[in-house]
Parts: sequence; C-alpha cells; structure tokens
Amino acid sequence: MEHGSCCLVVFDPSQSNPLLLLLCALVKFLFFLQSPARRTVLLQRKPELLNKLTFGWSAMTTMTHPFLKSEEQCACMNIVIGYLCQTASQLC
Repeated sequence: MEHGSCCLVVFDPSQSNPLLLLLCALVKFLFFLQSPARRTVLLQRKPELLNKLTFGWSAMTTMTHPFLKSEEQCACMNIVIGYLCQTASQLC
C-alpha cells in the first residue's frame, strides 16, 4: 500500500486484512490532531466533526457483530473510513 493513498482505497471484502485501511485512516487523522491549533479548530469551530467520528466508531463496533453479512461489513467499513478521512482532510 502506497503511503498517503490509503484513504483513496475503497474497502474490498476480498482483501486479506481490510482493517489495515481503517488503521491507516485513523493514523492519518491522529497525525493531524498532533497540532494544538488543529485540535482547537476541531473542538471550537468544527464540533460536528466529533459527531461524525462518534458515528464512525459506532459503525466500527457494529461491524464486528458476528451476524453481519460481508456486504454489510463492507458498507460499514466504508462509512468509518470515509468519516475519518473527511475529518482529517477538513483539519488540514
């Protein structure tokens, strides 16, 4: 996987380790949060992004439910990655 391009990759349920995409997106987001100025922007000016992240984590938790079908897991993973990447890009 090429560095910096992970958020452009759509989750494919046939991949051996799809959680790698989520991890990459999360690391990218946390990298942006290293800056105090960006944290201030997130907390004071963009509180709606926190709601998106909360929804993303809820979706990730739901994805681990044993009764979910692979199609639902795929959609759920795309939601999580999308929100994390969107949030990171808005903080850039």
